[in-house]
Amino acid sequence: MHPWLRLARRRLHTAGFKPGQHVRIEVRHSRLVITLTIFPLLG
Repeated sequence: MHPWLRLARRRLHTAGFKPGQHVRIEVRHSRLVITLTIFPLLG
């Protein structure tokens, strides 16, 4: 079993994210940190 998370479009929009933007999601100190990236991550 793999953990998964559904991110709601409305919540991301409220946080300032726009459709088509690339983000990085990291876990830091038991928290998810969502950061806008300038270029899509390769790999």
